[in-house]
Amino acid sequence: MSSDQSQPVRLCCVIGALTTGGSERQMLGILQQLDRARFQPHLFTFYRDSPLVDEIPDDVPHYCYEEQQGALRPGWLPGRIQRLLARSLADYCRREKIDVVYDRTYHVSLVTGAACRRSGVPYINTVVENPQVGFFSTAGPFGRLKYYQLKSVYRRAARVLCVSHGLVRGTADFFQMPESSFSCCYNFVDSKRLAALDAAAQYRRSASPQPTSNLGSSTRPLQMVAVGRLHWQKGLEVILKAIALAKQQQGVYSRLTLVGDGPEREKLQAQVQQLELASDVDFLGWQNDPAPFVGQADLFVLPSLTEGLPNSLLEALLIGTPALASDCDYGPAELTDNGRWATLLPPGDKHAWCEAIRNFAADPTTAEQRAREAREMLLTRFGPETGCRRLEEFLSLK
Repeated sequence: MSSDQSQPVRLCCVIGALTTGGSERQMLGILQQLDRARFQPHLFTFYRDSPLVDEIPDDVPHYCYEEQQGALRPGWLPGRIQRLLARSLADYCRREKIDVVYDRTYHVSLVTGAACRRSGVPYINTVVENPQVGFFSTAGPFGRLKYYQLKSVYRRAARVLCVSHGLVRGTADFFQMPESSFSCCYNFVDSKRLAALDAAAQYRRSASPQPTSNLGSSTRPLQMVAVGRLHWQKGLEVILKAIALAKQQQGVYSRLTLVGDGPEREKLQAQVQQLELASDVDFLGWQNDPAPFVGQADLFVLPSLTEGLPNSLLEALLIGTPALASDCDYGPAELTDNGRWATLLPPGDKHAWCEAIRNFAADPTTAEQRAREAREMLLTRFGPETGCRRLEEFLSLK
């Protein structure tokens, strides 16, 4: 920490790239929301692929490794990229007199841990997903070695934060460390993002009410939306099967809009054809602001097989859109007060999802009321002021 306590803490936020995932958007919100009287934020990224780079605040210095030193390509020696990045980040910390380094995601933490050992700068990590599922699925052939490396990183960290209380327990269990090694620090919605959600909520309240007496009929299909990366962890195959079942067995017609992109897109498109849902599913790809699509939908769906704390579900409830969500580890139950604000369903159970779709179409009023009540309660916990001030206390190393 700086010896002059009157000066803002020089904080370096580290992430692979400012792509369109939840962690990346959360990092961008942190950079926008931090109290400049207390913090002077910097940003260090690894890759050029940063579609959100134009949203970085003007007062945040941004160092991109690939922009400065060329493309990162793996060599014949394992761990080469990690070492290059760690060396570069350590040099940056010394040069810019960084007081604290902050990162999100497992593989970035491996870099920051090594860099901060070199530079002597304290670091804070945030765990954003269930390690039982998310770690080894992306760790590659040296997953076991990375597991022990990351465990060492967490032991040396000034703080290790998790985005839900459930994730605190799951992470401690996975890494065989005391729960006291981890602290819960929820994601928050920054002011700019909240303004977009408020606009969608206002549109929803002011729009002419759609008839519900024939909701789910062929003339008034149930309009559903899912937002997020098209990845197997998101369980989108389940919702597609449930839609097909509801149509074939219950006579409930739905139209699903998928907002997002990812590695499972072609597989999901093939499944849509197989289930004869080509006219019932729209793939919109990535959208800079998905809030209008959520605000116009009858129902938001989150069929994930695992989550940390789902930003998309939080945003849907802040808009006031009724939701169905998987009761998966670890975030949805915590976010919805154990199903008070949204209907929680067994992950992977197409029959339960089919029945929930039918029930909503038969009686959407109750779910609408629950979603409206959720907004005020959630703002007190996840609003920009409360959320960012909570994070700042951890970042100040108090």
